[in-house]
Amino acid sequence: MSEGVSTKYMALLAAAPAISDNCLDQNRAFIKCKQKDGNPAACLSEGEKVTACALKVRQFNRCREEQKAFEVCFAAEDVEEN
Repeated sequence: MSEGVSTKYMALLAAAPAISDNCLDQNRAFIKCKQKDGNPAACLSEGEKVTACALKVRQFNRCREEQKAFEVCFAAEDVEEN
């Protein structure tokens, strides 16, 4: 894996579909807030809810082995590209 890409990034990339499905409401609320107010501090609460949801999805993932395989695959593709 290249020095510029962390394994945490690969884990997040592999979990993205599950996070997207399970955290849709939280993500929409965050985006709505950001559209209303450009001040970063205005949407901290919504951002925390998005983060909490994503962490919950990662913690209770039933497909850990499959997700780990995705992470390894993404990392291998990154090495091949560099």
